[in-house]
Amino acid sequence: APMLRRIRPLLPPEIGGLAVFLVGTSIAAFGCRYVIGVGVKDPVGRDYWLVAGITLATTVGLNVWGKGQARLYCAIIGTAIGYGAAIITGVLPKEALHVLTEVPLFAIPYIDHSFTFSPNMVLPFTVATLAITLKGIGDITALQRINDAGWVRAEMGSISRGAFANGLSNMFAGLIGTLGLTPSTASIGLQAATGVSSRVI
Repeated sequence: APMLRRIRPLLPPEIGGLAVFLVGTSIAAFGCRYVIGVGVKDPVGRDYWLVAGITLATTVGLNVWGKGQARLYCAIIGTAIGYGAAIITGVLPKEALHVLTEVPLFAIPYIDHSFTFSPNMVLPFTVATLAITLKGIGDITALQRINDAGWVRAEMGSISRGAFANGLSNMFAGLIGTLGLTPSTASIGLQAATGVSSRVI
């Protein structure tokens, strides 16, 4: 993260933009796979299409034609209505809701694994780190443009701090044995769509 200022000429905005674009298309691909049922055991029936259509139509409709709180919370409302439609149509069995009662509301992570070092993983992790850093540069640059009407060029101070925070969070995630973390391009897109970008939220 501290070196980003020095290597800025090697990281033009086009590279960050390309990284954000590729991440966005990969997320869209996942969404399409879930909607059309690629890789599922049972064939996708009309109920699945109905739930997907209701969820998407609600979210898009509120975002385009909604006002005030309805537009602000379009994604949450769409998700809630989608879950309701899934329960009504039987796509989500009512028995599945009992699983939530078995999950604790709050749990403290604990370390019950040993640590090892593999030289073979240095290169893959280096490539992954560069990819995540480029993606983070693109994401933070997009946030800067959303929040600054007079934006001209990327401000490297906040980008360096963002990369540093992401690195620390990934180190902590590795220590407790959970998944790695990365900035959410989809959430930034949601901020751009709703016009809401607040640290309080």
